[in-house]
Amino acid sequence: MASAGRAQSGLGGKYQDYLGSTAAASAGADQCDFEPSKRAGNWVYLTAAEKAVQTPETESINSSYCVSGNCWNRYNDFQSDASISGNWGYGGTVLGRVDLYASYQLTGPQTVSKPVQYKNSRATTNVVFTGDLINAAPGATGTPVPGKFSLYNAGDIPAGLTRSWAPNGYKSYDNTMWNHSQVQQWSWNASGYSGYWYAYIKSISTHTSDKVTYRFYSVNQLPANAYGAGWRA
Repeated sequence: MASAGRAQSGLGGKYQDYLGSTAAASAGADQCDFEPSKRAGNWVYLTAAEKAVQTPETESINSSYCVSGNCWNRYNDFQSDASISGNWGYGGTVLGRVDLYASYQLTGPQTVSKPVQYKNSRATTNVVFTGDLINAAPGATGTPVPGKFSLYNAGDIPAGLTRSWAPNGYKSYDNTMWNHSQVQQWSWNASGYSGYWYAYIKSISTHTSDKVTYRFYSVNQLPANAYGAGWRA
């Protein structure tokens, strides 16, 4: 793995748990159906955010959509954001709470995710941010656009500290597909426990009529499997 602050690409399935081919290898989400005291193994339970997501100072929210603790805001045709929050733990113990956020800006065929932020109530290690671009119309699973996956190793992060993908977030450029969705995943380890916990969220789908200008669909027009969380060995 790269040293903190470096980006990588082409790592295959690891840290790409939003892909259908790797989602089956994850675990933990099924434990949310049980009371905390009856849970077994590692788990993540998505819940409503404790505070409102960030709002760009120069923009007002055009529309919002939330489900299972995940929220999307659409400011205009070219700007949106997404947030995800949840408790995570092992067995009957809640180890921490994680709050995650990404803001998306469209400029022609380019999508920029900035800021991409991570905050955890517990000190965590080997925190990894990933970004990817998928070809996905609303309701479609979609497929990764080749060559767009990137990784940022944020390293070890103290409890309560907000860390961003530095220095410029994640950006992608593609003028070959008619629909896009930008994906952010955050993964983390905890001292004394094996494997990594993760959570991911996909942006509102975007579309184009000329492959020059891309615009966000309405706020609830999301790809299939638009969010998720779990644990992986």
